[in-house]
Amino acid sequence: VSVNLPIEASYIAGAKEVKNKTWKMIGTTIDLSGCGALAVFAEKPTSTHNIQLVMTLPEDEAALVCLAEVVRTYRIRKNRYQVAFHFTVISAKTRDQLISLCLREQRKQLRENAATM
Repeated sequence: VSVNLPIEASYIAGAKEVKNKTWKMIGTTIDLSGCGALAVFAEKPTSTHNIQLVMTLPEDEAALVCLAEVVRTYRIRKNRYQVAFHFTVISAKTRDQLISLCLREQRKQLRENAATM
């Protein structure tokens, strides 16, 4: 479902990791589903596994938190990257909240499209 939400992607490097560094990026989702997200960021993620995602929901609901891996990264233009994530660790409650959000948004978009016809 096409939905724009604030999203934070971060990686915390372990004590024995020499190559990977801890980082955090703030972006906006473009598309959401029950198993992944597509988002736009100002930079390319330097790690591809064990990425913590925090998505801020509308209407003051609790933020959705899960672990994900990067499926692909596409440079749109200078300082704009489209990043596709696949959720790897997500609780049943969080997945239910995400699917409920997707269904609500889909119904809203269908109503708006029907009203313009």
